[in-house]
Amino acid sequence: MIYLWNADIRSLIIYMSCILMSSLFVHFYGNQKQADDFVHKWLNYILISMPVAIFIGFRGKTTGADTATYIRHFFNYDTINYGEVTYKLFLFLSNHIGKGRYYTVLFLIYSFITMIFLVATLDVYIDNKKLNCALFMFYCFLGLYMADQMRQLASVTLSFFGCALLQKKKYLMGCIWTVLATLMHISSLVVLAGWILFYVLRNRSRVIFTFGNSNIRFAVNLRVLIFIASLALPLFYIPLFQICAIIVPERFKQYFTTRVFVQRIGWGLLVDVMPLIFLIFFTWQYGKKEMADNEWLYDFAMLLLPFRIIGYFSYFIARLIYYPILACIILISAKAVKSKKILCAAIIMSIGYFSITYMYFDLHEIFPYVTFWEIF
Repeated sequence: MIYLWNADIRSLIIYMSCILMSSLFVHFYGNQKQADDFVHKWLNYILISMPVAIFIGFRGKTTGADTATYIRHFFNYDTINYGEVTYKLFLFLSNHIGKGRYYTVLFLIYSFITMIFLVATLDVYIDNKKLNCALFMFYCFLGLYMADQMRQLASVTLSFFGCALLQKKKYLMGCIWTVLATLMHISSLVVLAGWILFYVLRNRSRVIFTFGNSNIRFAVNLRVLIFIASLALPLFYIPLFQICAIIVPERFKQYFTTRVFVQRIGWGLLVDVMPLIFLIFFTWQYGKKEMADNEWLYDFAMLLLPFRIIGYFSYFIARLIYYPILACIILISAKAVKSKKILCAAIIMSIGYFSITYMYFDLHEIFPYVTFWEIF
C-alpha cells in the first residue's frame, strides 16, 4: 500500500512538472513579437503541447484502462475491421513507423493532435498571454483522459477548433476540421449539432405559446426549455436505445446499453458531481458576459449537468460530458484572467476534480504512471 502511494506521488510530481514546462512555453509564446506569424504560431503550439503530449505518449501498457487494447490493436492492425477510418490509418502508419514494435508512435500521434488543436482552439478565444489558466484546467479535468480514451479526446479538440473557425465565418476550413473530428470519433457530432442549434437560436431567446383563439399567451425561455428537455431525455432514449441495441451490430451495442452505475450512487454521486456543479455555477455566473460573440459556447456548456446525470444510466451519454467540460473551461478561463477571485476558484475546482477523479476514484487507471521503457 505504501509502495502504491509513493508511486502515485511520483506520478503526480512528473505530471505536474510537465504542466509547469508547458506553462513556461506559454509565457515565452505570449512575449514573442512574431507570435501572430502563422509558422511561429504553430511552432509555439507544438512546444506548448510537447511536455504533456510526451508524458501521455510514452506511457506503458498498465497506464490507462484502454491502453492494453490499443496496444493489441497496434500489433494486430491488419485484422482490425472496426473503428474510425483515422484510427485504422494511424494504426497502419504507427506500426510501420514504429517497425512493428514501438506502439508509443500511436500514442504520440493522438496526444500531439489533441494538445496542438487544444492550444489552437484556446488561442482563438483567449489572449495568448493568458492561456495558462485554461491549460491548467484542461490538464486537471481532461488531460489524463488522453491516456485512456485518446480517440475521443482528439475528437473533442478538433471539433471545437472546427466550430471556432465556423464562428469566424471560415466555413470551408471549419467544415473540413469538423468532418475530421467526426472521423476521429463519431460523438463529436454533438458539438456540431450544438453549434448549429444555438447559432440558429442566437437571436431568438423565447418561444410564445398561444391557446387556440383565446388571449392566453405565455413565453418560455427557449434555452431553459432545451435544458429541461435534456434532463427528461432518459424517458425517451431508454426505450429507443433498447430498440437500437437489438438492431445494431454486436460491436456497437455497448453504446446503446442503459445501465445504472450503482457503485457511485449515494455519497459517491455527491462527490462525483459536486466539482461539476461548481464548474456549471461559475460558467453560468460569469461565462456569458465574457463570450458575447460566442454565445453558443455558453449554451452548450449548460448541457454538462444533464449529460452527467443522464450518464449514470447510459455509457454513451456519459462519454459526451467531455465536450461541455471544455466549453466551461474556455468560458471560466476568459473571466479568470481578469479576476484573481475567479482564478483562485478555478484552480481550487481543478485540483478538487483532479484529486477526486484520478487520485481517489482512479476511474481511468492512470496512477501509478508507468513509462514505455519500464516494462522492458
